[in-house]
Amino acid sequence: MQGRNLLAVSISSPTDIKYIVIDPDVLGVRPTIEGHRIGVIHVATWIAQGMTPQGISDLYKLSLAEVYAALAYYHDHKEALDRQAAEDDARIAAYAANDQSPLAQSARERFHAAQKSTVNVTIVHSSNR
Repeated sequence: MQGRNLLAVSISSPTDIKYIVIDPDVLGVRPTIEGHRIGVIHVATWIAQGMTPQGISDLYKLSLAEVYAALAYYHDHKEALDRQAAEDDARIAAYAANDQSPLAQSARERFHAAQKSTVNVTIVHSSNR
């Protein structure tokens, strides 16, 4: 009997927002922009960090419609997506804290050294002109 060559096919599920899908093989079942490995939460985070929709579109080769679709999906599901992101951050932080590899220890030492060398500057604005 000859063995069969089985091809694994990933099937993404469309969502209620055009361009946004949930694929079990992409980003741990997080909503993404169809055809990309860019999560809805990534777009929302970049906007929160000060990027513009046009900037995201240009940098990641997305249409503006895809960027705005991600933002629409995010705002429609904000509570759940923020909770997922917080859980992901906590899991990663716990993993990093327990990582005792030489690379992780070196990274922590560099991080703490950089924190100590940071200079705090206070700018005082005068209202007297």
